[in-house]
Amino acid sequence: MVVDVGAKNDPNPANRKIEYIPGELCEVVPGQLFLGRLSFTRSPEMINFACKTPAENATTIIQSGRPLFGLENQTDGLVCQLHRTPVKSISAPRLIELT
Repeated sequence: MVVDVGAKNDPNPANRKIEYIPGELCEVVPGQLFLGRLSFTRSPEMINFACKTPAENATTIIQSGRPLFGLENQTDGLVCQLHRTPVKSISAPRLIELT
């Protein structure tokens, strides 16, 4: 198996290149983008993962993100702080049954 890791997102078709590497050299990290169809067991898992609270997401980013990028042992003043964004909660739309 080989994987095309070439530049596919370049808007200029002349710049797009095909670059194959052996699949054995690739590592799929948890949460990596997948464009295929999910199985019946994976669909509920995906929904449960997407329904995490902001606090749970922040904890995951801080605990898993730093090691993922090799930053878990750095002590050079790197501060792990997430940006807070104000939100507005809106109520669900009212459904009307048409007969």
